[in-house]
Amino acid sequence: MKTRQLYRIFLAGALSLPAAAGATAATDDYPARPVKVVVPFTPGGAADVVARTAGAQLARRLGQPVIVENRPGASGAIAAEYVARSAADGYTLLVADLGQLAINPAMNSKLRYAPEKDLRPIGSVASVPLFVAVNPRLPIASTRDLIAHAKRHPGLTYGTVGVGTPHHLAMEMFAARAGLHMTHVPFKGSPEILPALVSGDIAVTISALAPLLPHAQAGKIRIIAVATEQRSGLAPEVPAIAEELPGYAMGDLIGLLAPAGTPDGIADRLARELSIAARSPDVAQRLANLGLDSAVLDPQAYGARIRQAAATYARLIKELGISAE
Repeated sequence: MKTRQLYRIFLAGALSLPAAAGATAATDDYPARPVKVVVPFTPGGAADVVARTAGAQLARRLGQPVIVENRPGASGAIAAEYVARSAADGYTLLVADLGQLAINPAMNSKLRYAPEKDLRPIGSVASVPLFVAVNPRLPIASTRDLIAHAKRHPGLTYGTVGVGTPHHLAMEMFAARAGLHMTHVPFKGSPEILPALVSGDIAVTISALAPLLPHAQAGKIRIIAVATEQRSGLAPEVPAIAEELPGYAMGDLIGLLAPAGTPDGIADRLARELSIAARSPDVAQRLANLGLDSAVLDPQAYGARIRQAAATYARLIKELGISAE
């Protein structure tokens, strides 16, 4: 009996060696093929800009192409669930904002992924000041004007990149603070929102600066405010909403995540290379040119920010009675 037990122990150990060796080899050889980065929105938005800008530098660091794939829909839940269910081998990653990581779980009890359990933070890249823009044919040139106009026109429409996004929550918080009733019109991304704003199909939107600028410079829309606590260095001439509604501040954070089971060696390599890539002058300058602020956090700090945001948004969603539509 003892001989058989010893044989089984020896056999179990011997069988485990190739698997362990294979896992180590896979980690040491990573990446051996192109890496796919999934974006939850259509091309042109802030998350897409971060994925393509940081991804180009990350590709140089990794020595393999970084391919960006856009999977819009369901406020980013489609992309987040796809990555959460992908092989945890470092070849399928997610660029996400706080909508997928902190808001969706508080709004949707049927969500088929749990960010803290199913996704592993690699690091953040950029923060996103959100700017409010209006159709220029409306008599709105300031936050005060918007409040007055919305009070005269209950149900005034505003468009965002989806239900449960930071953009949506920012406008709902604004409406609650100002005592307004506004109607939310969700879109899949900025490329769909801006034509609707220009045509007057919607009255207001809130967005990162980059998609707004060309239309604002052409006089097709008017940027009236920024949702940060202080004016943004990206457009210091634009007043903060907090100048009219003290204490109001909403923003977003964009980063990279992997499936939860990703091996430490691969996750650590990605975090290290992402940090170097995101801190490069080229990336910082390009982000600034596109209306984003550099915000490089390591996996631990990024994870802490996600948890903090999740608690904040959960309270806000409960207070405002917001639910998925």
